[in-house]
Amino acid sequence: MRPRTLVTLLMLANLLAMATAQVSPPTLLPRSPPTGTYAPPGGGTLSPPGAVGGGALGNPGAPGMGGGAAPGGQTGNGAGGDPGAGSGQPTLPWLGRPSHVGVTAPAPHPPGPGLPAPPIGPGPPPGPPVNPSGKPRPVGRTTSTPYGLPFAYDRWENWWMLNRDHYLDVSRSFADRAQSAEMSGDTFLGATIEDHLAAPISSHRATVGRMLIPILRASLDHPSAVVRGEAALALGKVGGVDDVELLTGITRDSNGYVRQCGLLALGLTAAPAALPPLHAFVSSNRRLDTDRAVAALALGIQGDPASLAPLASVLYRQGANRNVVASALYALGFIPHVDATVTLMGFVREHSNAGDLRAVGTLALGKQDDTALVPALLRLLQDSCVHVRRSAALALGHVSYASPLWARMDGLRKRLAGWEAARTLSPEARRRFVDHLSQVERRAATEASNLGRLSRRVVEALAASLDRDRDQMVRHFSAIALGRIGSSEARIELVRHYKRKSGLTAARGFIALALGVADAKEAAEMLRRGVGKKGLDPSTKSALALGLGLLGDVASGPQLIDLTLSPGDAGLRASAAIAAGLMNFRDARIPLRRELARVRHPALRPNIGLALGLLGDREALDTLEMLALEGGSTVTRVQAVQSLASVRDLASIDILVTLLKGPRIIDRTRAAALHAAGQIAEKGVLPGMEPLARDWNYLLPFNLINDVVLR
Repeated sequence: MRPRTLVTLLMLANLLAMATAQVSPPTLLPRSPPTGTYAPPGGGTLSPPGAVGGGALGNPGAPGMGGGAAPGGQTGNGAGGDPGAGSGQPTLPWLGRPSHVGVTAPAPHPPGPGLPAPPIGPGPPPGPPVNPSGKPRPVGRTTSTPYGLPFAYDRWENWWMLNRDHYLDVSRSFADRAQSAEMSGDTFLGATIEDHLAAPISSHRATVGRMLIPILRASLDHPSAVVRGEAALALGKVGGVDDVELLTGITRDSNGYVRQCGLLALGLTAAPAALPPLHAFVSSNRRLDTDRAVAALALGIQGDPASLAPLASVLYRQGANRNVVASALYALGFIPHVDATVTLMGFVREHSNAGDLRAVGTLALGKQDDTALVPALLRLLQDSCVHVRRSAALALGHVSYASPLWARMDGLRKRLAGWEAARTLSPEARRRFVDHLSQVERRAATEASNLGRLSRRVVEALAASLDRDRDQMVRHFSAIALGRIGSSEARIELVRHYKRKSGLTAARGFIALALGVADAKEAAEMLRRGVGKKGLDPSTKSALALGLGLLGDVASGPQLIDLTLSPGDAGLRASAAIAAGLMNFRDARIPLRRELARVRHPALRPNIGLALGLLGDREALDTLEMLALEGGSTVTRVQAVQSLASVRDLASIDILVTLLKGPRIIDRTRAAALHAAGQIAEKGVLPGMEPLARDWNYLLPFNLINDVVLR
């Protein structure tokens, strides 16, 4: 055989091997182009010098992000020129540039064994930072504790802290349960009661805006940077298009924490008018990299396809800062557009890119919630990079495996019932509509069957990772993903692994939460026995208690209240109280009210307030009002304010407004009150930052994103 022929055959064989190795959805992916590489100056990552928070042990506070740079990072603009056109590389039609330029950096070593964690449980809701100077707390630099989080890297508490808003759903729980409060004696006797407290925030948005927005706008000029930052963030949550100009001005503040709160606030307004200033920050080479990264995340909150070009262009710049690239990748995941998918897949499958950045892209692919991407995610679950495998496990759990056609069927049936009740359908129109309904039902059944097979394939892969992956956090995140899928096969695997992990408390904690997330009622008795088991460590018991709360296991309510009132571990007591609130154990109201007035522990009082908020308990407002307005110390008043944040009632806003207008209020209390007001009065049912925090891989070395998602 001639040499040229042999070379040609070898090339064809290599091309065939490369083609068969790629697992990707059809028609979406361009050919993988050659990529340049770049290592940021000094290596490492940029660590934003914003205030991470302080205060109570177990409460990370509301992290802030300031300007400047940390060791190993990069200050200033940090951007080189874009790669030139005409290189012969494939281009995206809407951008006209090479499909991506890789950014490489030394991949950090996987974290080592976890250190003993603080003795406090899941901690109260994040509050504002204590230190207005914007100095970061040295967390995560010399220990195996993730940056900004209070527990060792392998502890379930970190995952719960970032994801609990999705499962607690405080606003909806309070609104539903406050309407069925216990009957008072006067009501029983037939007296007419003017119930001022029965006013869930969701029914009084306009009133809340009139009460709160003028105070928030006035607080933007406060001399304290922390107060200005919290006011800006709360205004973004409560306000809208009318506040875009004010918040744009805040992004020019001299303090980095305030600037970046203003950028996030622009994203939280959900106003199209906020896009141009955010695009300008992301695209400018003259802005600080920390500001540009936060602006990219704010665009992710908005999720507008108009942000595709500014975000994607960040990936193509030589010398792009790693935090900016990571934030742009993550933000692309929230933009439901085929070009976002193409860009992310092109970046992730290019192995010359840094592993931790590919891991962010993997998370972003999961945020696309597209079952066509599942084969690629399954392949990434076997990646050589531990960061990518962890993210792939989380991403597989984020994808929905239910057919959307069933929801459409429900809507069509309701529409048909309405027409029939109004007698507006002719016999022929009804026949045609029923025929259409039958066609949709057949399509839904076929799609559900296909998705069921795909779901079983995913469950098998995650169960294998839970069994055999050499990294324990891949195993833990695989358990969580199985819980998120929640199918019968997934629940069977979780129960099997729970019984096998009797000696591994860290694994048991994650699996117990996963069982709760999966609504595995069959595991309730098993979890109850674990909570009552002597010798089991308080952290694992806390996870079991929360699992029971997620399952709604009211039979365990008395046991949980006994734990809450016991003099034992504060973290276990806090978790038991939250679990009682989750399951709506109504007999917990009176003992929890008494405990709220009595207890002074910094991790207990806010969590008991949270439990009462979940129970829809309006009677707790009297105690909280007294503590917030007349508390003997700043600590007491801040704890009361943190508790008020969970009682989503108009009366809570009234108490906070009175506090903010009072003559004797220090900056720390004012900042806490502004933070709580933003939590209570936020426009959506779930917090606007919740999508960023849910399923974020907090073990990745991108401190700035950790700071933002902890807001």
